Parts: sequence; structure tokens; C-alpha cells
Amino acid sequence: MNRLSTLSALFIAVLASVPASAQQSPLRGLTSIHVLAEETDENDAKCGVRKADIESAAAKALQDGGLKVVDASRTTLNVSLITLIFEPEGLCVSHLGISLRSLAFGTLSYAPEAKQTLEALLQQERTILSSPKAEHGGRLRDRVRTMTERFAKAIAAANQ
Repeated sequence: MNRLSTLSALFIAVLASVPASAQQSPLRGLTSIHVLAEETDENDAKCGVRKADIESAAAKALQDGGLKVVDASRTTLNVSLITLIFEPEGLCVSHLGISLRSLAFGTLSYAPEAKQTLEALLQQERTILSSPKAEHGGRLRDRVRTMTERFAKAIAAANQ
């Protein structure tokens, strides 16, 4: 019993020595997000992918998760997409990346006298999706929604 109480006391001491800022999730307090998809190109269009559809799918997933989608914010959900087409087969292949980034202001250790605008990567997911041209746009929108829902759930968990 004595050993257990010693271990418990040690655990509490270690936990207490960790600064409160290190114990909090960087997603805590996040309530509004700006959604931004990269511009789509000719390959995306041939595969039924449109920037507005991608942004709409991401925004809906965030709103369904209880977050406010705004036109401008220091925190942005970025959607990047690269699509290739294999013409003889009619196959579209896309690399999809979704990242949650936030701007912060501070100093760097090597230049403490100069205040900087810093970009913090809060969360990121990437995947590759392939499908026939006729199905690709819809499948990609579904994947954007599914991935963004995971971001919204992580934010909700951090704010409980």
C-alpha cells in the first residue's frame, strides 16, 4: 500500500509540474473557422470536381459539428487537391489534403526582438482517391465531408 501511495504522489507531482498551457488542446476554444479550397484546374473539372462543391461539403460538416463557418478568421480549414486523369481507362486519381491552420503572433528564439506572424498546423489528414470520371466528383465531396467531420469531432472533444 505504501508503494502505491508513493507512486500516486509522484504521478500527481509530475502532472502538477506540467504547465496548464501544455495540458490544453490547441483546438480548445475554437468556435469559428474559415474554409478555403485551392483553385481547381482542368483535370479537376473533367473529373466533376468544383471548388464551390468542395468548400460547401467542408463547411456543412463543420456546421453540423456545431462550428461557425465565417468569411475571415485566424483559423482556416485548407483543402488542397491534385488530380490526374488516366484517359484510356477514364480513371481519375486525386490526392486530397485537409489541414487546420491558425495564425499566431510571437517571437522566434533566434530573433526575440522581432514580433512575427506564425502559422500553426493544428490538425492534418491526407488521402488518395481513385474512381471513374463519372463518379469521382461525388466520391471526392463525400471524402471531404467525412474527413472534415473528424476535425469537427476533435474540436468538440477538446471543448468538452
